[in-house]
Amino acid sequence: GMKSMKVVPSTEREGTWSVSCSRSRLCLLFVSFLIAFVVGIVFGEEFEDKIPRISPSSFPNVSGVATETETGTKAPTRAPTAAPTVTAIKTTTVRIDGEEIQFKGELNFDVEAVAKEISKIDTLLDEYYGATALKKIREKAYGIPLTHPKSAEGLLYVARNMVRELLNGEKYVVGMIGSSVAAAHDNCHYDGYDRQVVRFLSPIWKAAGSDFEFRNAGEGGACGDNHRNQVYCIQHMVGNDIDLLTYSWTYFEGKTRGFVEHEKVLRWALMLDKSPATYLFSAGQGKKEDKHNCFADSNNQKLLQMYGSKYGFQAHCLEGALYQFEGYPGKKWGKVGYGMHNITRYGENDPNLSEERKTSLGVVWRNWHPGPLGFEVASDLFAHLHTSALKQALRFIASKSQEISRAPLFADFKEFSMPVMASSLPVPAFADPAEVTNDAPPGCLNLEKPTFGYHTVSIVPPTDDLSPYAGQIKGPDDGGWHLGFDNREAKKLVPKEEKYLPQCAHLDGCGYVRSQSSNTGWLVIKLPKMDVGRVLLCVMKPTSPDSFIKNDQLEVTFDGKVLDRSTFENYPKKSKCVMVLKSFPESVNDSGGHLYLGVRLLNETLDAANGVTLTHIIAL
Repeated sequence: GMKSMKVVPSTEREGTWSVSCSRSRLCLLFVSFLIAFVVGIVFGEEFEDKIPRISPSSFPNVSGVATETETGTKAPTRAPTAAPTVTAIKTTTVRIDGEEIQFKGELNFDVEAVAKEISKIDTLLDEYYGATALKKIREKAYGIPLTHPKSAEGLLYVARNMVRELLNGEKYVVGMIGSSVAAAHDNCHYDGYDRQVVRFLSPIWKAAGSDFEFRNAGEGGACGDNHRNQVYCIQHMVGNDIDLLTYSWTYFEGKTRGFVEHEKVLRWALMLDKSPATYLFSAGQGKKEDKHNCFADSNNQKLLQMYGSKYGFQAHCLEGALYQFEGYPGKKWGKVGYGMHNITRYGENDPNLSEERKTSLGVVWRNWHPGPLGFEVASDLFAHLHTSALKQALRFIASKSQEISRAPLFADFKEFSMPVMASSLPVPAFADPAEVTNDAPPGCLNLEKPTFGYHTVSIVPPTDDLSPYAGQIKGPDDGGWHLGFDNREAKKLVPKEEKYLPQCAHLDGCGYVRSQSSNTGWLVIKLPKMDVGRVLLCVMKPTSPDSFIKNDQLEVTFDGKVLDRSTFENYPKKSKCVMVLKSFPESVNDSGGHLYLGVRLLNETLDAANGVTLTHIIAL
């Protein structure tokens, strides 16, 4: 019937529309519908204000329920939608020492891969040395036996920086100062303590998406250094950003066992940016007697008691481990093997080595220096401490993730990021309080190599117009003080059959600044902010501390005033350094922001013995 309806232009009024019907009944129905519709609109408008309106927004958004619109018609029914999804927090479970540890949230490192690498090292050491020997090593080869509760407490402190680097995705950095033992002299450098530690532990940190760095600033004897002067320079030698400091001066410490320097260096390390703990490493200190001999003297044990559990101070001793192996004959130079193993692990697994190289890798003691197999044991002692602390770091992270129900950031460990302040440390037992109760380590310029940090003491160039010596300084190319470097001695200290290997070259060498004539002018040194006002100048052959003190052709000035040579003294005693200023003079003008030290010779021609050769400038 609807086909009989059509819309046509009206003939009554231009511009309007009318309906033409072909069938009268249908037209009548349609007209009735129109009348009813108009009436409905009229009545609707009349009562519109008497009916309360309900906005659609007043209803809960329940799917499938039609809501009334403002026009009174029903909104179309929506298709059902799913309820809001709550995303489950990711949970990761790893096994550490047989215990399941659970982590909540999406960590920014692969904790499963890290735990796996730690487990690999633990398993390897268990199988390589055996349970019986390892138990003895844990009791005898560490300053604080690993069976003692204070050792575990100290590892909790060491773990702090591991948490930092794991969560920040940064590399873990170990710095080392020490003697020719640290420098791996009489060995290929590739076989030294530090290189073996790096190769053994790097897979853990690479699994975490970062890396492991070991900065070895070990220095041989050619430059005349010992533990007494080098401890002042840790900031320049290994950097302000290290996570752990290692120290090794075995043969220089003698019967005193270096306890004064140990307290100095561990306290100064705690003043660096990340407040790293300090580990001592000794190549000796082991005896056949069935007792603990690793830094077992009363003074070092006092330090381990004072700083071990709270600040992570610890020690490990190579012979303390070697004597736990059946068949170890003691320190026999050139001997291959120690009863249990006759070659390093990496040597055993490399089919391409020459017979000479294989034999070399089995040497326990070259002479007083450990050989590659001895260094492997030392490296494993360090690795055992490292993995033990790493497991504590993972437990910290897991516990925090449970507490906050998400993956933690390092910022969540506020107690770990707080710097250690000197005022929070114990009263020093042996070190000079004037030197070790300030909130910064000493300033130092160490001209020897290698160094990895920033020197806060500097030599002023001729172009510096701000110093009080402006216009009086000559550069090295203009006849001024000569800057030199000599690593000839270190080059000799590689086994002959291995000198051709590029990885065997040593890093260390003697750097210095030297003058033998007044014609060189002033050597001017810009000093950092100082707390004590103490300045040390360290010398190298042909200069000795005694010849420096007695040299009447030498002039040293501080703040523009000539210092009295009669006050100079060899300090620290039995070191190569001279203390030219013990403390600030009564009238000091530091209004320029820096204080300067000047050194010059007064005679135009001097023999080498009366000249001056400096290697370090130290300021406290």
